Amino acid sequence: GEDNKNATLFRKKYLLGKKPCVLRGACPQVAENPPLTRSELTSMARILPSRALTRGPTEQPNDWSVTKGRHAVEAFEDSDDGKCSILVVNNIDRLHLGVSKIADDVLSIIDASGARMVLDDVQISLGARAGASVGPHTDSYSVFLLQVGSPKRWVVSSGAVDSLAPHVDDAHVADCPVRVLSDSAIAESKAELLETVVQPGDALYVPPHCVHYGSSVDDSDNYTYSVGVLAPSAQDVLLSFAAFASEQAAFTNHANGSTRRFDIVHEVAALDEEREMSAAHGTISHAHVRATQAFLRSLADDEDLVREWLGEHFTEAGMHVMPAHMPLHNDERAVRAPGSRILFDAARSCLYANGHKHTLSEDNA
Repeated sequence: GEDNKNATLFRKKYLLGKKPCVLRGACPQVAENPPLTRSELTSMARILPSRALTRGPTEQPNDWSVTKGRHAVEAFEDSDDGKCSILVVNNIDRLHLGVSKIADDVLSIIDASGARMVLDDVQISLGARAGASVGPHTDSYSVFLLQVGSPKRWVVSSGAVDSLAPHVDDAHVADCPVRVLSDSAIAESKAELLETVVQPGDALYVPPHCVHYGSSVDDSDNYTYSVGVLAPSAQDVLLSFAAFASEQAAFTNHANGSTRRFDIVHEVAALDEEREMSAAHGTISHAHVRATQAFLRSLADDEDLVREWLGEHFTEAGMHVMPAHMPLHNDERAVRAPGSRILFDAARSCLYANGHKHTLSEDNA
């Protein structure tokens, strides 16, 4: 159908092509019935990680200030004298089931394209004056920016700009408390910048390392729900998998319960060829390398080990609202709480919730 064609187009042209796009009408119910009022958001801002970013009245590029924590709301509401503030609140989905459901709706659109993404968190920014913005920046992960309230004008680069990545200090305004890209760095990058107005219910997809910044078009309340997709660094993946694997049965000698060891002498002897038997003492031979690769490959090739690590690692960011290894009986149903991260492994009839594995009975599965 038409939906499948759109999903395929998104996957091929934008997701795999790493290009931004506007998903018109991605969540139409949000435009008609926003899940949060301004008072509810500001109340949550007092207990969740939050900050107010204020642009000063001067033309200086570093004329910004940041107020974090419980005083962020006061700083946001007290912006005057030419100042323009925006309130940013993180982890909203962990306290509000409606926001969590919206994030699921956005990601389900992506799931239909054949991609599978795991939610990191939902950040909400609120602006109430024309021009309110967090400033030009890039992110190291994919993000879906869902518009709520009034429209918002966005500027986004047509693709990734590696020279403006978050870790490149020279690309950002010096002596500035807010991590914003400098005009000169953007100009020197020769990035092609596109401009669009996003309406309530629309979502803007921004791939990693794309320059983007939005600004309120008027003085009415303007909300952007930033649905961040989990994208751990390669280092985090390797460290996490190594730590997980080391705790599993794969590292236990079942005969006596002792810790399994990598007997490189035996492994090399089994692999070594006649031409290497005379290798000089104290040197690394091809057989040493092959034996080590085989040992590491045996872990990566262990499908059960990798499946279990995926389930636990990619859901451990969730809030721990369910006891670990709590059994589900045939007549019971699990109810998802706000902030939960859940993955289901149909092949193993396992449910992973907030870093914990729950094996389901046939009836539950």
